[in-house]
Amino acid sequence: MLTLKDIELMRKFFPSKEDFDDYKQEVNNNILNFKDEILTEIKELRIETEVNSSFRNKIDKQDKRIDRLEVAVFH
Repeated sequence: MLTLKDIELMRKFFPSKEDFDDYKQEVNNNILNFKDEILTEIKELRIETEVNSSFRNKIDKQDKRIDRLEVAVFH
């Protein structure tokens, strides 16, 4: 049979439903925050990639123009 001392000891080691609900909410909040951080990083990477792609296209166009000028000047 359980005594009051046993019950108090169990309360220290086993969370109550309220405690469990609090832990669950905290974990859910942490997951959502982590998800937001990841999505923010992905958005920044996409923006950086778009900028780099844009510059690459401009550089490619410049290279083609320079090639045409060299052909016209040196041939």
